[in-house]
Amino acid sequence: MGCRSTVCLPLVVDDNVAALIVLFAAGWGFFDEDELALLNELAADVSFALDDLDKTTRLDYLAYYDSLIGVPNRSPFRNRLELALAHARRRSEVLGVILINLDRFKKISPTPTAPRKASNWCCAKTRSPTTSSRRAGRMGV
Repeated sequence: MGCRSTVCLPLVVDDNVAALIVLFAAGWGFFDEDELALLNELAADVSFALDDLDKTTRLDYLAYYDSLIGVPNRSPFRNRLELALAHARRRSEVLGVILINLDRFKKISPTPTAPRKASNWCCAKTRSPTTSSRRAGRMGV
């Protein structure tokens, strides 16, 4: 028999095709105008849902992570610090915390990206792949 009718519906998110819905049918002219209108509406609804999920995921990320350097912001950093403190207490271990204030860095290096570069460098140094206990976070605003 084979395929004699095909319809391909793009799922568009942020003006980019994110996926395709492809339907096949054995008969010629299987998809009439009414069916195509419904299928296009379905594709638009799925595209809207995917776009909404993408935006929700992005908002959730921005709520808990610094958008410039990708480290946890104050809330999750504080939660992780509290967990690490409790863990250290239970095991009678020592826990070290280093706070680095980069506000005055602007006076040393006047370029607008200097504080971000300094933050990235500090975070990269504290996120060592060889030491899983090292954590970085951003406490400022």
